[in-house]
Amino acid sequence: MRFKFISAAIALIASPALAHPLSINIDQSKPIILSRAATGVVVGNASIADVIVHDTKTIIVIGKSVGSTHILVLGEKGKTLYSGIVSVSPGASANLVTVQRGDELSTQLCTERCIDIASPEDGSKSLNEAVSKIRVRSSSAKGM
Repeated sequence: MRFKFISAAIALIASPALAHPLSINIDQSKPIILSRAATGVVVGNASIADVIVHDTKTIIVIGKSVGSTHILVLGEKGKTLYSGIVSVSPGASANLVTVQRGDELSTQLCTERCIDIASPEDGSKSLNEAVSKIRVRSSSAKGM
């Protein structure tokens, strides 16, 4: 019995991090607290969610637009410290509106005012415009 417990403990310590899904709203942030120091962070789609490295053991995830992406945090010798899907939603009080102009669809997030967001269902023109606006919002938030 003791051997099984020790074997299970060693397997947990030696194995890479399991997938940890994270849900977040647009323009909100959540911390990921790591057990060890991070040496690298990879975000699958930075127009959906982005990260700020607060310190070597704290990564802050920021929701930028509706959708899902993957975040991978690596530690010493490339060991996976965190791996998970981040789902960004508009939030409980927000409303999504789809506008159709001819054969073009565009999606907007409407609260006090409406802003364009990137949605896979949108036409290429609307999607490109939304991504461009997301980049402008990101640059403004960085003070650029």
